[in-house]
Amino acid sequence: MSHAPFIEALLGARLPVIMEVKRQDGHGDELMGERTVSEVVSEYLAAGASCLSVVTGRWFGGNDDMLREVAGLTDLPILKKDFITRERQIADAKEMGASAILLTARILPKAPFQKLIETTLRHGLTPFVEVAEVDEIDTVIHAEECIVAVNNKDIRTQERD
Repeated sequence: MSHAPFIEALLGARLPVIMEVKRQDGHGDELMGERTVSEVVSEYLAAGASCLSVVTGRWFGGNDDMLREVAGLTDLPILKKDFITRERQIADAKEMGASAILLTARILPKAPFQKLIETTLRHGLTPFVEVAEVDEIDTVIHAEECIVAVNNKDIRTQERD
């Protein structure tokens, strides 16, 4: 079975780890130090990265320009991590160089969430679906074409359980 580039890169990797470019944590603490985006990407490439994740959400110090910059530095598949809630964001992510996008089950009702999965696949991108509860897994359509990740933190309360 043939998979999308993001999934292929993970399946073919010796260590299937997604290395993340993220300016700051949820509390606003700096994560990159004095390093530039280019330096971080170079370090990840030297370490054998198979895929990259770029956190574009402003609450983590990210933005779309950071995704464009990373896409210009490498041919590796890239995950855009942000709260995607509209179909237009999917087309925009593809234009910026993303190969996969984060879709968070917790933030959308079932029907719009499923429509975003379908739209993501139609654009040739991999849905990287994040669930936090068992019942959210049942809302993931086309699961064989998605990456399903379990988050141990409730994004509404930031509680970890």
